[in-house]
Amino acid sequence: MQKALASNPNDAEARLYYGLYLSAIGQPDAAIEQINIAKRHNPFDSYWIPWRQWHRSLVRIATETAIAALSQISEPINEIAVGFAASYAQEGLLSEAKASLDEFLRVAKYDMVVYPGDRLEDWEGYWHGAMAYRTTRL
Repeated sequence: MQKALASNPNDAEARLYYGLYLSAIGQPDAAIEQINIAKRHNPFDSYWIPWRQWHRSLVRIATETAIAALSQISEPINEIAVGFAASYAQEGLLSEAKASLDEFLRVAKYDMVVYPGDRLEDWEGYWHGAMAYRTTRL
């Protein structure tokens, strides 16, 4: 990734993937820096960059930034509701968190080929496969 950026430092996609890598190895501040650079190079991305900004912000417990990032996504997929639920929960907005999570589960039951289940534990494998991150305890 560093070689790709050395060859073309304006490559927004390479910056985004480098940010994902940095986050996965436990460097969320450096990850957010790369994702913000990607956003400057591609200000028209209204999906992947805000989604990744949300995830990195949540890792850093910057939930106001996380909620703002999710709000930028122009055509959100169902998983975005989980992002809102997690962000709202960290802000102490539990009724909003529950509403977002309930909406996610309602859609997922009919949208997914294999529905993991209604319990939080049922989804652990799904989320580990969907997003790379280093497990940490706060």
